This record gives sequence, structure tokens and C-alpha cells, in this order.
Amino acid sequence: MQPNKEELNLLLEKYLQGKASQAEISLLFRWLNQLDLSEEIDNPFVAEEKIGQIMKDRIFSRIRENPTSIKEVKLFPNWLRPVAASILLLIGLVFIFHQFQNPSPASSPILLSTEPNMIKEFFLPDSTRVILNASTTLELADDFNEESRQVKLTGEAFFDVSQDIEKPFIIHSGEVQTHVLGTAFNVEAYERENQFRVSLLRGKVEVSDERAYVAELLPGQMLVYDVSDHIGSVESIAPEHIGAWINHKIIFNDVPLQDAISRLEAHIDSSVEVDPALSLNGLYVTGEYANGEAEQALEAILLLHDMNFEKKGGTIYISK
Repeated sequence: MQPNKEELNLLLEKYLQGKASQAEISLLFRWLNQLDLSEEIDNPFVAEEKIGQIMKDRIFSRIRENPTSIKEVKLFPNWLRPVAASILLLIGLVFIFHQFQNPSPASSPILLSTEPNMIKEFFLPDSTRVILNASTTLELADDFNEESRQVKLTGEAFFDVSQDIEKPFIIHSGEVQTHVLGTAFNVEAYERENQFRVSLLRGKVEVSDERAYVAELLPGQMLVYDVSDHIGSVESIAPEHIGAWINHKIIFNDVPLQDAISRLEAHIDSSVEVDPALSLNGLYVTGEYANGEAEQALEAILLLHDMNFEKKGGTIYISK
């Protein structure tokens, strides 16, 4: 049964006041899960300031997730917009539905992740916006933003950090930490890659490691840090290349060929196997591709390096 707006509004009010029974909460979640999210989004931040405290106290004890991937971001129908004062409140309730279905243990880390060929957008409890690239994991403590704002990143993500001078935002990626106050930047911290990269769109960030290495970045700069040698270099980068993957592009800026192959594999349906006798050391990739054409991009890159691309079934074999 589809609810009318009066019924849904009543249930929302009872839920926010803590007066809803378990049966009513279950019904509310079922209704929210059946909503037709058919309109394109206009402004994901609308009315956020007005209801921020309500979301924090009543709903956002942890985090809220955009209900779909970036390329499919939707909004609620017009008649639902007045309900409970804001669309963001409804998005929060949809998140609670997912938490209700899959509750996590108390005091356990919150894990946000994406699968291959998937992009997801999240809003953290401090209003920081995070977009995760394919095959990426972001971990934060369940008390995030109470005394500190620290997260662990494996993969690639674009951050638009909400400013809080008393609580700097710190990203841990292996032995490297990125410190920010309020800024927008992209981090590449893939687990099996030997290079860690931070590209700054606006603001200012400081990157350090456990061996006293420190680098400060200004807008339009990218740090390339060698994990094995513990050495970093700061390079210029075009602003349109920072987080270009959000717009479904794959951009390599002098990326090792082995790493480029792994990243492209995350955007195709086939697994990739490299001939063990084939050495990829010392080979790098620079170029721009569409992630919907990742397989063609891989074939073109291999051709440039005089390598063979052969597809059999669900596997791509690379050889000399």
C-alpha cells in the first residue's frame, strides 16, 4: 500500500518525537523504501543548515549516504518536499532503514565502501562531503566528530571538508597522514600501489609521514609520495583533472603502468592477468579516458607499450 502525504507526515512526526511503536517504525521504513525517487537533484545541500541539529540529534548518530550512485542521484517527488521540513531528513531516514536491516555492533568502526565500477557520495556527521571512487573503503570511528575527525582511506576519494578549526580533519593512508581544516581535494591511496597522491582543488593541506616528511600543498598542486622510498615531490596539476573520475573520466598523470592496469580493471567486467615473465617496471601512463571505455583504454595503453591484449571468456591476458 502506498502512503498519502498526511499518513507519512504523521508517522514521521511520531518517529521524531520518539512516540512511534516498533510496528509503526517498520511500516515507515517500508514506505520510505518504496518511494519513487524519480526527479533529478537540484541542490543536495538545500535546507541543510536549518535542520542540521535535528539530523544530528535524531537521525545522524553516524552518517548518511546518498541513496544511489553519483550518476543516478535522485530526489523525492514534489509532494514529499514539505514533509518533515526537508528532503535531507528523508534521506537520513532511508539510511536508518539500511542500518535497521543491517545493524552494526556498538563501538565498531563505520565502513563505507564501493564495489568495482561504482561511485558513491556520502555526507559525514560534520557535513563533510565525500565521494568514493570504485573499489574504495573509508573507515571512521563511531564517535567521529565528537572529539576528533579522523578517517582511514584505502582507494580513491574526493573530499569537500567542512571547516572546524578545533577539530582538523585527518586522513590516514598507511603511514601517511593528510591534515586539513576546510578544503576540497582528491586522495589516491590504493592499497597495492607504491605511490600515494593528494591533489588540491582549493584551500590548503599538509601531508606528513611517520619519518618527519612534511609537504604543504596550494591549489593546483599534487603531491606524489613514494611509499617505499619515503620521498615526495610536488607537481602542478590542471584543476579539471582533480577528481575528474567523478565526471566518469579516467585520468593518469605519470602513473606506473601496473597501477594503471589495476585501476582500469575496476571499471571493466573482466579480470586481468599479467604474464609473470613480463616486467612492467619503469613504465608509466599519462592520458585521459572515459571510464565507460576502460577496456578499449587498456588495449590502447598496452599497444603503446608493445604488449599483447587477449580476451578469453571473462579474463584479459596481457603478455609481450
